[in-house]
Amino acid sequence: MAAPERSASFVRDRLDGIGATLGALGLALLWFTIGGIVSGIALALPAALRFGSGLLASFVLFVLLYRFLLPAPSPSWRLVSGSALATALAWEATKFAITTAVQSIGGGSAVYGLLGAVTGILVAAQLAAALTLYGAALLATMTEQRSAPVAAQA
Repeated sequence: MAAPERSASFVRDRLDGIGATLGALGLALLWFTIGGIVSGIALALPAALRFGSGLLASFVLFVLLYRFLLPAPSPSWRLVSGSALATALAWEATKFAITTAVQSIGGGSAVYGLLGAVTGILVAAQLAAALTLYGAALLATMTEQRSAPVAAQA
């Protein structure tokens, strides 16, 4: 069995992958920074405004992520915003569920509290990654369905 052929743009493909990874890390840092600032400002706001500000921050993050970090061809802004809105709503619901679970479980000893916090952060990171992937899959499906009738006519 022979090794697979490498494309002529192997180096460019690798550099694109590295750039996308660094871009995603930058967006994640930006998301955490903006989220922290918005959360700090929003503590004095009513619950509806806190939810709205979190939803807006998540929506902007997912729009940027889905529009600029997905491989070509770039989907339309309408499809990107629809998928980003669905993902942002799911993320806000997930944040609410995590917060409610943490508040209902309560505190424990210093050791178990720390282990619970680490586990909670890992669960939240896993859920954020899964929701981001599901949103990208939704966008890809909507883009494919939108372009399918055009391909069938040709």
